[in-house]
Amino acid sequence: MNISQPTIFCGLTAQATPAGISNASKATIGGSSSHRPSAANVIYAITATAAATGDRALLHVATGDVEQAVGNPVIADAGTDFQGLDLGTATKLHGIRLRTPAANSQSVGIQSTCDNLPAIVLPPDSDLTLKLPAAGITLLGSEQLLAIFGNAGDVLQVEVLSKV
Repeated sequence: MNISQPTIFCGLTAQATPAGISNASKATIGGSSSHRPSAANVIYAITATAAATGDRALLHVATGDVEQAVGNPVIADAGTDFQGLDLGTATKLHGIRLRTPAANSQSVGIQSTCDNLPAIVLPPDSDLTLKLPAAGITLLGSEQLLAIFGNAGDVLQVEVLSKV
């Protein structure tokens, strides 16, 4: 895969107006950070859609391969890049993004065997980006994410930036 300018960015900001009588100027609270991991050479995206309540999809982080762990979730784009070519096996993980559409009716649970990727529950219309150090974290090849779906039709989208 030939990618250019991989960028990971995260942020959270808001403006607040102090309640003091003599101070009416707004202050920005929060911030953002980004970096461009120059070693990253692979980005992939997969989508898993539950066919029934309780379906589970298992993502192998290093390869992008996904299997139907329980039930028959529909998996799109597993193990291939945007050209349909095999991803190979990543040695470094630079960032990961997990998204659930607003149309989901239930939260999607994520269990993780990755030391640097926490288990989490994503409600509908959620977006979680994990920006790892610029040098990335070393993958052993056994790291997995298990998506647990509450209802048929619910979707989880995953994007991964890594180095093969």
